[in-house]
Amino acid sequence: MARRTKNKKSAQRIHFRRRSLQRYGISLGSEEQKEIAGIIRNGKALFVSRISARLSVFMVYYRDTELKVVYDSFRHSLATALPLEDSDFIGDENE
Repeated sequence: MARRTKNKKSAQRIHFRRRSLQRYGISLGSEEQKEIAGIIRNGKALFVSRISARLSVFMVYYRDTELKVVYDSFRHSLATALPLEDSDFIGDENE
């Protein structure tokens, strides 16, 4: 049976960890995710595009790795990790 999460924010953390492992080969735990979210909040990440009122795409340089992430401004957390090279994903300015 699938494990149930407490809330949307914890579900986003689990999803982000899975996608960062799948797309970048690194598993980023809760503390690392908080650090990356802090980089975004402090204005040290490159804004790429806005998806909705609460979701935005950012490029973040973290521990010698460039990451393309979706940030949830309502929950102050990372929603997902996007692949760098695939233009079919959200955040491509050339669409």
